[in-house]
Amino acid sequence: MGLIGNELGLRPEEARRTGEKVVAHLLRGNYEAAHVAISRAEFTVQDKPNSVLGDTPLAQAEFCTRTLNLMERHGVLTFGHLSKKIADKGEEWILRVPGGGDGTLREIQRILHYELMRRKQ
Repeated sequence: MGLIGNELGLRPEEARRTGEKVVAHLLRGNYEAAHVAISRAEFTVQDKPNSVLGDTPLAQAEFCTRTLNLMERHGVLTFGHLSKKIADKGEEWILRVPGGGDGTLREIQRILHYELMRRKQ
């Protein structure tokens, strides 16, 4: 269940244009400009000041790859999905799923707190 082709990504034409810009910058060795192009694309989709956290993909936060993969396997792609899962099953479900545990739970709590404070929600 990947993020390709769903409402959380760029439209195909926007993705193509952004990719072309990134490639051009990388070929010139301008890594900072390539990073800026990717950041702009990311921010156009979700990261607006005081945006609703529930619509934000977990992949835009600082989760480690292992945690992102774990969440995706359980159908959790956005902070809204995460909130619903915790509301339905409690935080303990993170401790019970294979690959979950105390470290995963602490990471989720830390990042969720940061994202809520950043958006002042």
